[in-house]
Amino acid sequence: MAGNIVWTVIWVFAGSFESFLLARVIAGLSEGNVQLSNTIIADVTDPTTRSHGMALVGIAFAVGFTLGPSIGAFFARMPIESKSTRNVFAFAPFAAAAVFSLALLLAESLYLFAKLPETMHFRRSLADSNVTADSGTEDTEIAQPLAEPIHAVDTQTTTENNRTLRRLNILHFAYLFFFSGMEYTLTFLTHDKFDFSNAQQGALLGFIGVTSTVLQGGWVRRIKGQSAHGDKGLVARGMACCAIGLACVAHCAQGVQGAQPAWTLWGGALGFAVASATVVNCLNSMVSLATTDMETGRRLGDFRAAGQIGRALGPVFACSVYWLLGPSTCYSVGAAAVAAISVAFVTLVPARPAVSSTKKHS
Repeated sequence: MAGNIVWTVIWVFAGSFESFLLARVIAGLSEGNVQLSNTIIADVTDPTTRSHGMALVGIAFAVGFTLGPSIGAFFARMPIESKSTRNVFAFAPFAAAAVFSLALLLAESLYLFAKLPETMHFRRSLADSNVTADSGTEDTEIAQPLAEPIHAVDTQTTTENNRTLRRLNILHFAYLFFFSGMEYTLTFLTHDKFDFSNAQQGALLGFIGVTSTVLQGGWVRRIKGQSAHGDKGLVARGMACCAIGLACVAHCAQGVQGAQPAWTLWGGALGFAVASATVVNCLNSMVSLATTDMETGRRLGDFRAAGQIGRALGPVFACSVYWLLGPSTCYSVGAAAVAAISVAFVTLVPARPAVSSTKKHS
């Protein structure tokens, strides 16, 4: 949070491209708080409620990405630039939006400092308190596996789960490489092919964001009691919907220049929304379930790093294919790739993480 505050302050006074670039570099280095949110959720939930908790992070992102641009545009209409535009400490263009962001960050930091406890040993502490309260109740039987020491996990189980984690990292990279690239070029298509106005662009992106939020709140969060199996099913459905959505957009891209977009464009947007609501959040849950409590943060960090590399490289690839070979070819390649990734995921990744022999006989 301190890094976010620093880069936002620099943004407020960024009167040159160089200073703004410095702010963005610091912003990139301060993104760890996103993964920490997932780790905290993993710390305070058990396998039966993991997807339910992880969905909260996804809902927060969906709401933020839906409302954020509109709020930013509102504050951007209130310029507070300095008269000295050449001064590196002059107020940057759109500084009012930066000041509003800074206020939110300060309020959030104070709230976290005051209210957020350490969660690393949360479930073990809860188990110990249950044992102390009544050693003969069912709480003790439920709490014991949560308090199981790490060394109880046998070597074979660790090897199997490590293999699963490596596969999840690779599939996460491959999926986001194509998904983020195709999503990045969507506004190119609607502007270049269908002459969408800013309002129409906003309506399309808003549809994706709102639909994703509703799905996460009304569908993903209601999957309880079968977290691991439910996670794999949701990821597979999300990837399949993404592939179908990309195929719809590829078909739509074959339309006449300047014509009204076919229903397939909105079908493609729906596919993006389903994928946004399910895939990454449920993959996060699967990763957390395949790790020990002490390794959750590191494993989720590795997982997010693989995805971020895909997010960085995907738009470069997609834009190259889009402008060199055309939008229809671009989205057809994306649909085929995501379909192949979906098949690989269903084939190579188990529905549930390996369980140690100690737990099997407990």
